Amino acid sequence: SAKPLEGRMKAAAEGVAALIGSPSDERLGALAAPSLNQAALRSQLEPLRSSYGACSVAETISGDGATDVRVRLECARGPLEARLKADSDGKLIETSFARPAGSPCVP
Repeated sequence: SAKPLEGRMKAAAEGVAALIGSPSDERLGALAAPSLNQAALRSQLEPLRSSYGACSVAETISGDGATDVRVRLECARGPLEARLKADSDGKLIETSFARPAGSPCVP
């Protein structure tokens, strides 16, 4: 089951969705905990932007709503799932992305 996104996690999820469509080192830095490998996340976001285009948070699929969630992103070229883990301050410590099961490949 999924709990609704709490304030800090909601902001983090919306921030990640925005970064897919429009990269920004400044915004990424504001979302990231010191332990997050920002270069690795940037390298994930670049192909997502090319494949999916602009995205927005659609729904919470699973998680506690505060520190560990899986959300569905609605993007210009198809849906995408993001798994986000955050520290107690709401700063991202881990991210991963996947095409939702049963959805067609993006163009």
